[in-house]
Amino acid sequence: VWIYDVSRGLRTRFTFDPNMDWFPVWSPDGSRIAFASNRSGTNDIWVKEVGGASNEQPLLEDSENDVGPESWSHDDRWIVFVRIDSENNSDIWALPTDGDDPVALAASSFDETTPTLSPDSRWLAYASDESGTSEVYVTTFPNPARRWQVSSEGGQLPKWRADGRELFFLRPDGTLIAAEVEGAGDTFSVGETRALFSWTQPSGYGWPFGVTADGQRFLVNRSLSNTEAAPLTIVLNWAADLEER
Repeated sequence: VWIYDVSRGLRTRFTFDPNMDWFPVWSPDGSRIAFASNRSGTNDIWVKEVGGASNEQPLLEDSENDVGPESWSHDDRWIVFVRIDSENNSDIWALPTDGDDPVALAASSFDETTPTLSPDSRWLAYASDESGTSEVYVTTFPNPARRWQVSSEGGQLPKWRADGRELFFLRPDGTLIAAEVEGAGDTFSVGETRALFSWTQPSGYGWPFGVTADGQRFLVNRSLSNTEAAPLTIVLNWAADLEER
């Protein structure tokens, strides 16, 4: 895991374990980062202070399943994570930060993925393939009593605007969609949806896009257009050349 300082253009290494550390999630106050690590055999959830003064500590260890954090609630009470069970199904759980046992939010024989909490932590957006195609849904949080479908032509990787009035997600063809949403009481509604732009996304892990608080700018992963490797020059018998000089 690395931290990139946008204002200074400086990147700093954050974790140093030789095993895989990935899927970093910021705490609401920006003082800590939770991440997944397979240093114990399976992927567990660890946390470390951004100041780097202390070592990372395990938050959730699961010897049988892979788990990874996805979203940290604004009130600091919950970390929503994905768990891959023994049958390779992806489910959504919530880990209380006070030390209580995790609770299931969306666990079925289908794949529930990429959960993200609304800014007020009252709603949870995620993707599920239960209809045969991955679609984006929103449910109440922390008690998933009701839910609403947001996408209609396929969707995944939802992200909220900072005021919770817009939800962004990707269609299967790589088009980024913006959906107007509103939550009032226990009712959630989806308004106008519009296509913003599309781009060729590189293969790999993690979220392929991020959005600013006002929803006007996006940070995207993009494949390089020039994939040709630089030429490699090999110098033979270089020691003899130095002796001649």
